[in-house]
Amino acid sequence: MASIGFYIFLLYNLSYFLRFAYRFPICSIIHFDQILVICALGCWLFAQSGNNRFLNDISRRFKFLIMYIILSFPLVKWPGSIIYYGFEFYLKAIIFFLFFVAFIDTEKKLKVFVFVFLGCQIFRIIEPGYLHITEGYWGSDAYSMVGGELSALDRLSSAPADVLNPTQFGGLIVTIIPFLYFLFWKSQKIILKSIFLCLTPFCLYVLLLTGARSGLICLLVVIFTITYFDSGKTIKLKKIFLSVAIIIPLLFFSLTLLPSDMQERYFSLVDSSAKGHDTVSGRMKGLATGFNNLFVINNILGHGLGTSAEANYHISGYHIRSHSFYIETIQEVGIIGLILFLKYIQSIFIHLALIRRRVDVKKHQWYINIVKSLQAWAAMYLVYCIICFGLSSWEWYLFGGMAAACLNFSFQFNFEDNDPAEIINN
Repeated sequence: MASIGFYIFLLYNLSYFLRFAYRFPICSIIHFDQILVICALGCWLFAQSGNNRFLNDISRRFKFLIMYIILSFPLVKWPGSIIYYGFEFYLKAIIFFLFFVAFIDTEKKLKVFVFVFLGCQIFRIIEPGYLHITEGYWGSDAYSMVGGELSALDRLSSAPADVLNPTQFGGLIVTIIPFLYFLFWKSQKIILKSIFLCLTPFCLYVLLLTGARSGLICLLVVIFTITYFDSGKTIKLKKIFLSVAIIIPLLFFSLTLLPSDMQERYFSLVDSSAKGHDTVSGRMKGLATGFNNLFVINNILGHGLGTSAEANYHISGYHIRSHSFYIETIQEVGIIGLILFLKYIQSIFIHLALIRRRVDVKKHQWYINIVKSLQAWAAMYLVYCIICFGLSSWEWYLFGGMAAACLNFSFQFNFEDNDPAEIINN
């Protein structure tokens, strides 16, 4: 049953990320995603042998968080909003963790999943880029006040069948860069290196067309994290400075190839007179207001899942989610919930580092490259979360599940020499 559940999980990923319900109306009519989730849950319940996969520390931290959310449900301010809105979206996110740990129990399955996952994300990037080049597609725009007049700027969002705005789309592009680098460029196969060399410039081009300034900042962060986690202890600093010295001039050269309006949007990060700087100031003021509002109301337990926009409406009159994962988390699950979530994230970092110390690199090079990818991504995403929401998004749960599965594999790789309980209880 575990093998059947694995293939159902793969199909769910294809349907979820490629939006089968939008592309194929029959999938929407029959509620295809819900059917897959129910079938996968059934396989999980029958696969009793997989229960011990949830005994590692990452899974334990995850369970503490879920138990807290369930137990605090009747105590939050708006439990009805959780039922109406929050529960469905959060469930769609956390099942990535649950199903990943339950069904992916071998390195071969992990490789298949990563291939499918990266294939979906690459398709989501190529499709709007292709539409832009061939049909002039943009999908979104941004507005800014210049000299008292409203100015509009075209921005590239995800494809019409997708749901990502330009900022989220930029975040998606940056998300897969560590995986492309470690799994393609660091591979010994020429074909994979060639794919990386062809694909990466296109991804960066699409990223710049989004006009996502947060994406540009996170790109610099991810370059730093990739360099850091890919380097030996004695040459980390040297390689980081070398990467910065090469990448920043190339980045500025790439910006000069963009239309003047798009260039000005990026330069508005540092130029107060540039068009679009008012939105930068607005975002910073929004973060400051959201932070200040945390002290106006009781946020020990939070208002409930999915209530960030509702909380902001009652406080400031704007029905919009907080553009910060940390503020959003406090609003919805409270300070206690944020602490539990940060402990969950901490366990991911601790055990990924532990895996790299315990597993033989020569015997499991691909596996170690996955671990490095997760380390680089997680470090970058901590920065991304400052300026983007994500409590009910899939990223931390999918990659947390991947880290938990990798931790379980490390038990198998080191079973002869190490006690699994030592890693679990570390």
